[in-house]
Amino acid sequence: MNGNGETRLESTFSLRAGLVVRFVDRCTMKPPVRDIPQVELEGYPQRAIRKADEGLVLLLKAPRGPVRLHIRSSIYLPETMELDLSAAQDECPTVTVPLTPSPAYPAGAGVTVLRASIRDKDHRPLAGARLRVRPIDEVCMSARLVEDAAKGRDYVKVTGRPGLYEGFPYFFYHKDAKKQELCRIMRLHPEDRGASLANPLAFAQTRGTVLFPEFVVFSNERGEAAVFLPSFRVRCFSVRMEVSLNSLNFVQEVNVEEGAAQFLGNIVLSN
Repeated sequence: MNGNGETRLESTFSLRAGLVVRFVDRCTMKPPVRDIPQVELEGYPQRAIRKADEGLVLLLKAPRGPVRLHIRSSIYLPETMELDLSAAQDECPTVTVPLTPSPAYPAGAGVTVLRASIRDKDHRPLAGARLRVRPIDEVCMSARLVEDAAKGRDYVKVTGRPGLYEGFPYFFYHKDAKKQELCRIMRLHPEDRGASLANPLAFAQTRGTVLFPEFVVFSNERGEAAVFLPSFRVRCFSVRMEVSLNSLNFVQEVNVEEGAAQFLGNIVLSN
């Protein structure tokens, strides 16, 4: 895999059918090394062929149409993806799946992690609370739009492409908060600095709009939540953290020290 998140599969698999799933660890930005997730294509039970050193899994039977992909792991959060392979031009298309570490992730020294305990008003653990974290300092941006993009467009042109990865979600930061949105990059096009989006833009985005990575995790049955961040190659930066469950919501800006583990204490969600 190169810095743009691209992999040459011709030398990896000689089979020309099915679906290739490529995993990228969102903390290391590399293939997972300790645990290759279990992959299930709903309605098509089969044995997966793994190439662990490259984080690749081959499913031999994949219909050309809408499918649902289930991903399970002991150290990453579960993931379910809706795919439509009806327009796939390759006989063995590739889908990139970013893996989000769970609280059980075996983080080593030098890993940036934010941990918190989510509680209700009576200080009981809350399971299923969603934590959304994204950097707010431009030094941490992944890319910037180099031209205006109209509402409904599913292809944008960007600068700073080495910071983008296929399959990853990115937050389009707009001065008007109502026009901010989250989009998943499906394919990068190095020939014209383009990027295909999973869904059309809900709002018009202007030249210069900054794209930030966004990280979403959920608290477990003990109320524990952990957000593992990749290296942004800066000593300190700030993030916006939003914790929500049903109608309850909590927002806070957090100063982060890269390479350190920070415990944010108990976060209480109450009316």
